[in-house]
Amino acid sequence: MRRIVLGIGAACLVAAGCAQIFGIDPPNEVPAPTDGAADGTTGPDGPSADAGPDGADATGGDGGGDASVDATPEAQPEAATDADAGIDSPPSGPIVGQQSHYFLPDNVNSANELPVDFTMVPIAARVLGSDGGVTVYDGGGNGAGQFTIDNVPPGAEFYVEATGLVVGGGTIPLYVFDTQRTLDLSDVFLGLNTGQGGDGTGTVQLNVSGAVPFGPNDAVNLQALNAPYTEYSYGATPAPTVGASAYTTSWATDPVQGLVQPSDTVWVVQMHSSSSDAAAPQALTTYAAVTGVTTANGETTVLDAGLAAAPQTSVSLQIDEGAFTQYVDDITPNGVIEGSGFVIDAYPTGQIVGLGMTYNGTVDMLNVSQGTTGGVTTYDASYGDPFPAGWSRVITIGIQVEDQVVAPLPDGGVSNPGDTPGAISCTLPLAPYAAGMPVAPLVSPVQQPVVNQGSFRNNRTGVGLQPTVGWTAPALGPPTVYIVQVRLVQLNAANQPQMTRIALLSTASTSVTVPPGILQSGQLYQFDIVALSSHGDDATRPFYQHLPFCAASTLSGVMAP
Repeated sequence: MRRIVLGIGAACLVAAGCAQIFGIDPPNEVPAPTDGAADGTTGPDGPSADAGPDGADATGGDGGGDASVDATPEAQPEAATDADAGIDSPPSGPIVGQQSHYFLPDNVNSANELPVDFTMVPIAARVLGSDGGVTVYDGGGNGAGQFTIDNVPPGAEFYVEATGLVVGGGTIPLYVFDTQRTLDLSDVFLGLNTGQGGDGTGTVQLNVSGAVPFGPNDAVNLQALNAPYTEYSYGATPAPTVGASAYTTSWATDPVQGLVQPSDTVWVVQMHSSSSDAAAPQALTTYAAVTGVTTANGETTVLDAGLAAAPQTSVSLQIDEGAFTQYVDDITPNGVIEGSGFVIDAYPTGQIVGLGMTYNGTVDMLNVSQGTTGGVTTYDASYGDPFPAGWSRVITIGIQVEDQVVAPLPDGGVSNPGDTPGAISCTLPLAPYAAGMPVAPLVSPVQQPVVNQGSFRNNRTGVGLQPTVGWTAPALGPPTVYIVQVRLVQLNAANQPQMTRIALLSTASTSVTVPPGILQSGQLYQFDIVALSSHGDDATRPFYQHLPFCAASTLSGVMAP
């Protein structure tokens, strides 16, 4: 049985990472709340900078780059508004902000901050005119990730261009639309950011012993969260032999993942199912926690893992399947549910997720394929949980919906059909749902989507290089922020459309005009409007995500400028 992969991340839910979990190009799997604060040292150096409702209150200092992050719900008040203060005037004054990439280790005690150096990286606000022209207001900043932009007219909607990191290397353009004057463009990743990445020339040989006799749908997972480095035996050759208690397999080190250091803990877990039904649940049964391992480019690392029985726990969950499936047509009218289910994970980093956090940041304990008939279903299950008490326990749940898309060809014909994924998914703290609260989404797809006030769902030509994408608010919400993913549509060797995310546009409004320079004549594009709900966050800090977190996507047809 494969790990459930649901699509918003399925294409890589919203941002930096690309782990293919939940329909928003990545999803982000978020850590659950704990009884106490989950503190990690993070935050910009230098002058005091308020990073948002629950995040890094960064106090100036001597350049050490540390500031406490309190991610508990109580530490995440709603942001004050002008209405709360009785202020009617539009936002004015300079735009001030910060951008850092935070890397969190698996012990949650410290963070490695990589601030954007605004002495080297340009920063500006841009205001779109009604004629499509752009007025540019140049800004500046320091090496600690802080910037200031002056002279933007009061109340004007502007956008700031930034660059997000992509898990595994590379960057993606970010366009943040807002009227507010304080922004935090930071994002968060799991790992130490050692800069020591794999290049694909190394090999990891895993020798497992002591497993519960393997069933026909068992899998062995290996994860070193600080690297981060993850491997799954799903679909591997050879697969574990049914009835055996030992298993050997090899993986090439992945160029998009980091190298394991001796101080990192490598978790090896057996996901066991005694049923021959591929849809039967998998539960963590045995495990090993191995240290002293080093992976290196060009070398073979032998990792011997003697598995032991994991302490068992049980859960009873009320899953409101209908609360998810009712929105299939809102994701895409011709969609078919290709995946549905939930995963219970252990997550090392408190409550913060960030766009860069994907399945590399979690360790599976229970993997269940669920029904799609609607209604509330009770799931009772037992699974192993050998992880530190300070880690969060989360449930990630949703449906992946796929639509058959064809792209127009220059000769007037159309391509072969290809799948495009969308999803509605959530990552939630496990505790309240284990106590009986029905599991249901917190946000649904947007309604009445349009491109230039015309059809959003149909393939169209002549939408222009700066089309306006609009919508109305979702039926379920309200969302924290909307992110419009711009995907380049290209044909693969089978003459099928393939989607590549090329830009992210975030906004609190219900429309956004694509900035100049993103779309090119002669190319094809798709839009995915993603409604996000993230506890304690808002549109001025669109790339953090905190529990409970949900995302719902809405897919367009293929658009030609």
